[in-house]
Amino acid sequence: MLDIEVGTSVEDLAAMEGLVIDPARHQVLPDGDYIKGARRHTGLDVLFIYRHRETGNFVLAGWTIKGKMCIELMSWAGEHLLQGAPSYQEIAHRTRPVEEQRRERIAQIRAVREKERAGMKVSEQARDEQVKRARARGDIKGAASLLMSPYTAREESPKEFDATIDKMTEASYHATPKISTRGLELPSSS
Repeated sequence: MLDIEVGTSVEDLAAMEGLVIDPARHQVLPDGDYIKGARRHTGLDVLFIYRHRETGNFVLAGWTIKGKMCIELMSWAGEHLLQGAPSYQEIAHRTRPVEEQRRERIAQIRAVREKERAGMKVSEQARDEQVKRARARGDIKGAASLLMSPYTAREESPKEFDATIDKMTEASYHATPKISTRGLELPSSS
């Protein structure tokens, strides 16, 4: 008995992703100075440019199967090829190895988290200082309130800090009893 297994080919997978060059929709442009420079700058000989016939946009792409299938990297609109075209540095940045891009993204995430941690530390220190001041004034309720409520220092989040200050100012204004000054006028001396 003959065992036959039918699977999906690389071409079928690429076609499912919509990466097949169709001459009715895609006009592959001849190699000019711009694409040759991009290839030299990146070291990628698979780069090419096509113009999308429906949108009129230019698309920088890389061949996965030369003449048949590609991966689109970036697109731009323009009357001519160089109008709005990405610089060689932008192309090099976009075509960097995945591992390099991954390391850069991880470094960015770590930097953001470290900045958040530093801001939270500043908030904790500022809250502790406010609690010490309240206790020194004998304001035990104020100190307890500071310990129980969220506190954000300006260094941690300037927008959140300003919003909190605005809320506190408004709340204290409405909570403060208004005193009438009527009857406190000095008698007129006539």
